[in-house]
Amino acid sequence: MTYSELYPASGVSDWTPYAQAIKNKNVKGLVFYGDFRQLGKLEDVLSGMNYKLDWIDPTNNAYNPQFLQAAAQSVGVQNNVVDLTGAVPIEASVSSPAMKQLHDLVEKYAPGAELALGSVRALSSWLLFAKAAGSCGDQLTRRCVLDAAAKQTAWTGGGLHTARDLSNKDAAPDCFNVMQATTAGWKQADFKPDRGLFRCDVTPYRYTAEYGTATTLADVGKSLNDVK
Repeated sequence: MTYSELYPASGVSDWTPYAQAIKNKNVKGLVFYGDFRQLGKLEDVLSGMNYKLDWIDPTNNAYNPQFLQAAAQSVGVQNNVVDLTGAVPIEASVSSPAMKQLHDLVEKYAPGAELALGSVRALSSWLLFAKAAGSCGDQLTRRCVLDAAAKQTAWTGGGLHTARDLSNKDAAPDCFNVMQATTAGWKQADFKPDRGLFRCDVTPYRYTAEYGTATTLADVGKSLNDVK
């Protein structure tokens, strides 16, 4: 059975009708889009009904301490798993020198700040900009930075994630890794990694339906030649 339902972006006062529908339809897996704090409330109701799904994907936006707090009453009951799509887990500072450096930077310049997946992606993006800008020398322009970044065929953010081919806009990540929410924090799930922290033996799935087209520079009468 499948179940798909919308809810107000601000959340609802009582998640019981949603939880009851999930239970009635015998839903085994749930992908939740929206505020992960609301998911914590839904899971509390599901757990109170003594209904456990096989898995729940809160999406990797929930990979942070706040979700663990929001779902504290049910995180030991429900199976919350997130795919980091090849990013080094924040908890892996012992096995990853790059992640250790990130922790040290935060401790030095923003003591007390909590790291999340967005922190990893942001630093990787900043490092890419810095490397690309540095290669432009005195000829620093937006176009030069863009072109230099697009030449990276194995960008890892200094070791913060698996290699990405930025020269190919359609290239999908070839490795993944899964973290599981537990009462003791985020832990590596049992997904059988085959290359260090990652699993890289799965062929990426390509969606073939019609999803519309993205807006391009050509749609506004421009091209890359107009980027100065």
